[in-house]
Amino acid sequence: MMREEEKLARDVYNTFYAQWGARVFNNIATSESRHMASIKTLPDRCGLTDPVGVDIPGDFVNSDLRALGRGPQTLDRLAARCSLSRQMYVHAALGSPVKYASSGVRPARAL
Repeated sequence: MMREEEKLARDVYNTFYAQWGARVFNNIATSESRHMASIKTLPDRCGLTDPVGVDIPGDFVNSDLRALGRGPQTLDRLAARCSLSRQMYVHAALGSPVKYASSGVRPARAL
């Protein structure tokens, strides 16, 4: 599950980078790829099947993620499910003045 969560984050940030071209999204996607690689050592050591398998953007084994659909066209829906902190990064990178009522936090203008 954890490896697919990192994959989800990477896929979403790659999608954001493709849409808006903000370098910060590419940097975060690269970081998420590193997390995926680090986490992959765990199932490898234990002889477990890697849930990511063939790495297709937007394609997941986890039923909660899979329920949203399959393939790159689902990444917008997946992006909407990102945590508040990840959404704050997105808005900060885009310079959005969005205020989050649930937390009272206003994201920074730039990362």
